[in-house]
Amino acid sequence: MSEKMTKCKSCGNDMATSAKSCPNCGAKNKKPIFKKWWFWVIIVVILIGIIGAAGGGDNMASETTAPSDDASVTQAAAETKAVKDNEVGSYQVEIKNARITEDYEGKPVVVITYGFTNNSDNPASFGVAIEDAAFQNDIGLNEAYILSDDSYSSDNQLKQIKTGATLDVEVAYELNDSESDVVVEAKELFGWTDDIVTKIFSIN
Repeated sequence: MSEKMTKCKSCGNDMATSAKSCPNCGAKNKKPIFKKWWFWVIIVVILIGIIGAAGGGDNMASETTAPSDDASVTQAAAETKAVKDNEVGSYQVEIKNARITEDYEGKPVVVITYGFTNNSDNPASFGVAIEDAAFQNDIGLNEAYILSDDSYSSDNQLKQIKTGATLDVEVAYELNDSESDVVVEAKELFGWTDDIVTKIFSIN
């Protein structure tokens, strides 16, 4: 039986596949890498690693998505608590009532009364601790200045109160129109939560 022949990779002459070196130039006759046993051992190890990583990735995905559900439940609970207890961070803000009056130019304004409670560890004022806003048709209302209404006072906005104390605070906003509802919002000015208290007033 004739022996199988192959070409020398160095000089191109024919030589036996079983020869250890080329009889013409002496170059070694190397077997293809895929015919060596250790090549297949490496392939098997790589495949096992890929399969294991894929399985571990699924577990990591399930471990990552589970806390997101808990986070959404916690956030919903915090929002419900804020609406229920009027809690906004370290404070409590109750949007009490609204009344219509005029500013110093005779333009219609709405006066909102807030009940501000300081639950923080330090003295605080409504004007520094709370971000308040009012809207009509999603457009913000500018703060108004009142001179003709003796019952209105903005003094309490910057009065500091100690821990546990409550103070009624009035804020006046210039109306954009005399028909649309007024949406009032209050939240902590510098805080880590998204708690917000909201109330809608009809001015008709």
